[in-house]
Amino acid sequence: MNWLSPSNFYCGDLSTLKDTSLTLHPIDQIDFNLKGAIIKISDSKAVVVESRRETKYDEKTTRSRNGVIVYTIDTAINHGEGPMALVPPAGRGLYYPYENGGGQPQLDAMLYVGNSVLIEGLKITLNSSGIRDIVSISKIAPE
Repeated sequence: MNWLSPSNFYCGDLSTLKDTSLTLHPIDQIDFNLKGAIIKISDSKAVVVESRRETKYDEKTTRSRNGVIVYTIDTAINHGEGPMALVPPAGRGLYYPYENGGGQPQLDAMLYVGNSVLIEGLKITLNSSGIRDIVSISKIAPE
């Protein structure tokens, strides 16, 4: 659709990744800034980090949707079978996002300042958030 270009993403490979800190701008802003990071894990799998902000099109919920989301994409998994999966911070699960408790529960996966996720040999931490997000991405040793 041509609203993002390859230059809007940091691309890395787990095998050669060095610890890095990135300044990410919200993915829905149309500009030339960095919007996210994609780290290749294998020939079919990647970890994606995106900066997100609530917009006028978002449904209002009890929790802020301003921060960073992390998800995996696995092209070896068929459409409709879960090729994309959100990665929530440890200890988070489903919550009811509406004040009256109605609607379907959602996965509480937004990273706020100080939150980290461990996934596929990576540690991703949101260090700062405002009009943009500063994230660190580092390799972790397997246990």
